[in-house]
Amino acid sequence: MMAIAGFFLCMLAFVLFGLTNDEHHRRWLGRRPDKERKLRLKYAASLALVAAFFVTCAGLGWVMGPVIWSGEIMLAAGLIFLSFNFAPASKKD
Repeated sequence: MMAIAGFFLCMLAFVLFGLTNDEHHRRWLGRRPDKERKLRLKYAASLALVAAFFVTCAGLGWVMGPVIWSGEIMLAAGLIFLSFNFAPASKKD
């Protein structure tokens, strides 16, 4: 169960990292981020990755935790990449 929580934290981190990109931010939220917002998004994403590491290690131990965490990062990054680049954005009229 802790591995699933770690995976969702990894997904959150990559969504936040993706939103630091001007085009993704504009596409999904309707405006470009300013420098302060980008910095806050990057800090929040980094914090989510660190939290995912400790959550996964707490659930699976210090032997398998980092291994599973690495896999969670790769899967989350791939899924978020696909969703940011291939999912249709909502049309705001």
